[in-house]
Amino acid sequence: MFTNDQARHASTMSLSILVTVEMFNAMNSLSENESLLRLPLWKNKFLVAAITLSMVLHVAILYIPFLTVSGFVLNKLFASLMTGWQSLFAIAPLDWIEWKAVLLLSVPVVLIDEVLKLLTVRPRHMFLYTTVYLTLAIF
Repeated sequence: MFTNDQARHASTMSLSILVTVEMFNAMNSLSENESLLRLPLWKNKFLVAAITLSMVLHVAILYIPFLTVSGFVLNKLFASLMTGWQSLFAIAPLDWIEWKAVLLLSVPVVLIDEVLKLLTVRPRHMFLYTTVYLTLAIF
């Protein structure tokens, strides 16, 4: 499907941005109107566990080629799935600079949602809220 390493890195960055944005959206969905500053994430331990598990699985897909213990494969089927993931998804491990770019492109989701929550709580800013919401919906 992909012929060069740059295409694999682009595909991996896209997948990582998508996963990270969805994890930030999950954090934002803690409350429709309350800010994350007022309603902390750790209040919902199941959500924290789900976000952690999702990120651990994503990192596993990127970085663990196979799982072994003292040279013996734990489970041949699971090990073959782990080695096949990088070729199946056409992904490549990301370096630290690429991870910083992923986070930089994903964090605005939290900021945008916090601004929309702020404008929703204060009805006097309804015109501004509608304008911001419609502008974001267009893009």
